[in-house]
This record gives sequence, structure tokens and C-alpha cells, in this order.
Amino acid sequence: MPVLLTLPTFIIATWRLASIKGRGFGPQDMLWLTIIFFFVVSPIQSIKEYGFLGGTTFGMKYELESFLLAEGIVTTSVLIIAIFDNKRRATHSPGRKVIPDDQVAIILALSILCFIAYVQSSAGLSTVLLPRRNKSREDVFILRLGFLAILTVGTMLLAANRRPWSLLSKISFVCNSLLLLICVNPLNSPRFFFLASWFPVFILLTKDKLKFVPVFVGILFGVLVYMPLASLTSRRGLEGISLLRDSQYASDILRLKDMDVFDTLVHACSMMRDEAFMLGKNTAAIVLFFVPRAIWPEKPIVGGLIVGDDLYNNWYAGTHNLSFYVGGDFYMDLGLLGVLIGFLCIGFLWKRAINSNLLIVDGCSVFTAVLAGSLPILIRGPLGAVIGYFFCLTLACLIYRVILRFRIARSSPHTNQVEPT
Repeated sequence: MPVLLTLPTFIIATWRLASIKGRGFGPQDMLWLTIIFFFVVSPIQSIKEYGFLGGTTFGMKYELESFLLAEGIVTTSVLIIAIFDNKRRATHSPGRKVIPDDQVAIILALSILCFIAYVQSSAGLSTVLLPRRNKSREDVFILRLGFLAILTVGTMLLAANRRPWSLLSKISFVCNSLLLLICVNPLNSPRFFFLASWFPVFILLTKDKLKFVPVFVGILFGVLVYMPLASLTSRRGLEGISLLRDSQYASDILRLKDMDVFDTLVHACSMMRDEAFMLGKNTAAIVLFFVPRAIWPEKPIVGGLIVGDDLYNNWYAGTHNLSFYVGGDFYMDLGLLGVLIGFLCIGFLWKRAINSNLLIVDGCSVFTAVLAGSLPILIRGPLGAVIGYFFCLTLACLIYRVILRFRIARSSPHTNQVEPT
């Protein structure tokens, strides 16, 4: 049953992967690989006797209709995105769009200032280095993420700049990388947060020379080995390594762990059989994610927390905060019509994003690298709870574009300096 259930998604995703032309590894590859892992491989491995072998819904049994409806939501969403998706990777003219040393110094100075601001707003360096379980969730707010995003994108810009690097470029990249590693590392940051910060740096360092097969092997190693280990170390620090043997991650090592996106979607479909549609409340919570609850106390909670509350209160989950696919939010709002409307909007934004020229250095698109690194967490969701960092990274790309253009605009029109975009 799981194989037949996920077959439509598998066909669409593999067709799109096979259809992508052009060199390098980009956001389109990441999108379809993530969909295959979340909505094909994981369900096939975990569905058994109308329930799931583990995860947040372990012990629950569902009607066949709930599985079929969940797959219908996934198939509808990926089909719409496939229609909007390009058949070729976006190409960017190499040109001579490079960052001269005076602007490298600006990037380094801005990164250092943002590092200091991030540390100070986090109540000191000792708090930054704490494992996640020792941090308060209320400590994470949009301004602090903004400081971190400027540091992160600054590191990406330096990674993308033309080689051979000048001495200042080498020093600046090493300095930025060390500062970013202090803020975002496997001992203090969520796994997908770490991926969103560092994977774009890796892509830009390789200058679009990454081939699909090596990256796929690396991603497979990541989801089977790194992700389970980092789940423990990011919560408990180095102590987590000693707990690996006694954890669920040490058993059945070839089964994907913590990819219960389809599981929670099935539970949402089952819940909504007895509930009225929420008429846009979930979508409003996603679109207005940046509005603090202190300003808007009646702000709706995202679908993942609604499903999480139900599972937690029924003793099936150990936390309220669960992963949740955005298609579930749209379905809980307006049913399948909500899924159709929501993904038509997302499809339009996707087409614009993968063709974006927002920030290009030496022929490499910094923004599409950001998109590739952020896609796994955006798909895993809940979108309204995780979109903040991606939004801040995008805003940081805009800020750097303005800064670099502003510097160029003040230069003499007779110089040979070339404008970065």
C-alpha cells in the first residue's frame, strides 16, 4: 500500500529531476530530492497497518481515506510546482561582477558588527554556545535573526567572490567563517538551521561545479548519519554523542528518522473530518509571521502547532512543536480548494525565485544558493514558524545589494570598477 500510495509523487519528482538541464546543483535539485525523501522514501519505510512505525504519531491508527487524502494534497501540490518549474537551471552571466577589496572590508566590518549585535542580543557568548534544550524559545526573535543573516550572507558573498583571492579576501573569509561557526554549529543549532546557513557557502565555494550524484551521496549520508547525530548534539551538546547508542537513532540505521511530515499531514486529514475549516487563519499566521504575538495576542497559531497540540494532549507526541507541510495549512483553511489556490501562489513565487538576479557575484547567484539551503526546512515546516530565517537571509541579500550599489554609485564614472549585482 505505501508504494502504490506514494507512486504519483515519485513519478512527478523523478520526472522533474530527469528533466532539469544544465550544470551544477541548484534549488530545483534540492526541491525534488527533498520531496522524494519526505513524501516517498519516509512514508514507504514507516507506514504499517494503517499507522506509522515510529515518530510523533506512533500508536495511532487511521482510516484509508486519511492516507489517500494526504497523498492527494501532496500530489496536487507537487504537480502545480512542476508546472511552474523551469526545464533548465537558471544561468547567470559570469561577466566581471566581482567585489573589490574596499567592499570586502565593508562586508567584514558589517559582519563583525552583526556578530557582536547577535551575541549581545542573545545575552552573551555563553548563551550562544548553549545547546538548544538550555535555551528559551522566546529568546529567538526576528531582529536577532536579522543580525545573524547579515553575517551569513556576508560569508556567502566572500565565498562567491572571484579567485585568486587577495590577502584581504582570504583573511575576511576565514574570519567570517569562524564567526558564523560560533553562532551556528552542530552543538548549538537545529540541524536544518545549520544546513540553511552552511550549505549555500559550500555551493558558492565550488562555483556551481557540484555534480548531482556526489551531492546526492552527501545528502544521503547527511540524512542517515549526520541528522540523527546532530539531533542529539544540538540539544545536549557533546553529551549527546554518548547517548547515541541508547537512542532510537542507533537502531534500523537505514530508515530515515525525524521526517514525519507525511505522518502529521495524515493526522491533520483525520482531524479535519470532525472539524470545520479555518477559513484562512493558518494562511494568515504564515503570511503575518513577522508580527509579534505581544502586538497581536489573537494571532492564529500555525497548523503544525494545532496538530501538535492534538497529538501532545493525547500522549502520542512528546512536544507540541511538530513538523508540518504547508499543504496541510492550506487544506485546514479551505480544503482542497485551499491547496489549489495556495500552491498556485507558491508556484508563481517559485518561478520568480529560481530565476532571481537579486544578488550575483562572479556569475554565482547568492540568493538561489540561499534558497537551496533553506528548502528542506521550509518544506518540513511548519512554514509559519520557520520562514523567519529565510526571510531574514533574503532581506540580507537586498541589504548587501543596496550597500554594494551605493558604494559603486559614489565611485568616479571614469574608473574601471565593475558593479556587482
